[in-house]
Amino acid sequence: MSEDKKEKRYQEKFKLKQLEMKEQNKKTLCIVNLVSTVITVALVIGTLVVLNKEPQVCEGYQLKVSLWLMLGMHATNILEQVCSMTGLDRICCGCICILAFFVYEVAVLVYM
Repeated sequence: MSEDKKEKRYQEKFKLKQLEMKEQNKKTLCIVNLVSTVITVALVIGTLVVLNKEPQVCEGYQLKVSLWLMLGMHATNILEQVCSMTGLDRICCGCICILAFFVYEVAVLVYM
C-alpha cells in the first residue's frame, strides 16, 4: 500500500470515529452547548447593563471599547454554539472560519 492510500484510509477511519463519537454523545453535546449558550446570553446582557448603566464612568478610559469588543466576542460565541447545535457547523464553519473566530477572541482577550 502506498503512503497516499494509507493516509487516505487513516483519514476515513478518523472521520468515522469522530462521527460515531458525536452520535453516541449527541444529547450530552446538545445540553452542554445549550447551557453554554444560556450563560453567554447572560454575559451579553450583563455587558449591556454595564455599558448603559453609567456611561460617564467609562469617559477617558478604554473600558468602553473593551466592553464593545467583549460584546462582539460573546455574540461570536453564541453564533458558534447555535451552529454547533443545529449542525450548521459542518456546512458554514470550516477551518478558516474557526481560525478567524479564535484569532478574534485571542485579540480581544489580549486587548482587555
